[in-house]
Amino acid sequence: MAPYKGLWRVMVEVLVGAGGWHYFNVPGDRLTAYAKVFDFVEVNSLFYRLLPLDVVASWRKKVTESFVFTVKCNRQITHTHGLANNRESMKVLEYMLRVCRLLRSPILVMETPPNLRVTCELLRDFFSSSPSKDVMYALEIRGEYDEKAFETMRELGLIHVVDMSRQEPIYYHDEITYSRLFGKGFHNIYQFDDDELREISMKAEASHSKRVMLSFHTVKMYEDAARLKHYHETGKFPQATGKTGIRSLEKVLREDPFFPVSRNELIAIHGWKIIDLTPDKRIRAAQLLSTLDPTKQYHTVDEVISEIASKTKKT
Repeated sequence: MAPYKGLWRVMVEVLVGAGGWHYFNVPGDRLTAYAKVFDFVEVNSLFYRLLPLDVVASWRKKVTESFVFTVKCNRQITHTHGLANNRESMKVLEYMLRVCRLLRSPILVMETPPNLRVTCELLRDFFSSSPSKDVMYALEIRGEYDEKAFETMRELGLIHVVDMSRQEPIYYHDEITYSRLFGKGFHNIYQFDDDELREISMKAEASHSKRVMLSFHTVKMYEDAARLKHYHETGKFPQATGKTGIRSLEKVLREDPFFPVSRNELIAIHGWKIIDLTPDKRIRAAQLLSTLDPTKQYHTVDEVISEIASKTKKT
């Protein structure tokens, strides 16, 4: 579908996806169903273990020709060997590039660990010795780095991967801007609200690349990705829960009931979730949960909903 004019420039191709399909709980084959909803998927399972290539090849057969895979590089290269140019790393890299070619993936995504300092020498030694004409390397630096590391990355043609809900790339690759979206919560426990998704779309619009790939990794990644994709295509945000007001809050509370619990514990468990105050307005659950009595212990969802309903009627 063509981009919604006014959100993204027509010349920028925007692909929306998430980190894997394992948790996409629908009837039938999950990858096939996922590929009918989203534009691409970031394969994360290979970060943890190397799978037989015939298994990898079977994934490509389950999706359409236009569906795109990206691949997260196995941690042996980044975490075990620290991007060292040695025989073990090169052997794993050869496997990862074969995976990319089987899946026709344009990108191999690498994530460095927090304890690895990325230097210019390290980047040149590893990437200069392992060029690839058909697969681009994308690098997310999570630890310390040299002052000129990004200049070196640009020289080597690497894509700078960032979470665009937190920052923008230091530079834009001519071909692809790639963002792994975790949000502003603890680790990936987060759900994006409308304003945050709108801001991500604006940053995507500002990209100088030909293609922007937005990969969601929150615990609500499928919901987040679907809402952004809907906004991209229509200019409007869909509801987050399918219900409004107090019933929207009730729905998210029943997703993960944990009792007995205090008001502050409820806010910690559910407050970050997005609910529909009205069909066109979304808020965080914390906004309604904060009206509860901070001294009480609550034992059921019904008890919580009843108290909030009584207080909102008074106001």
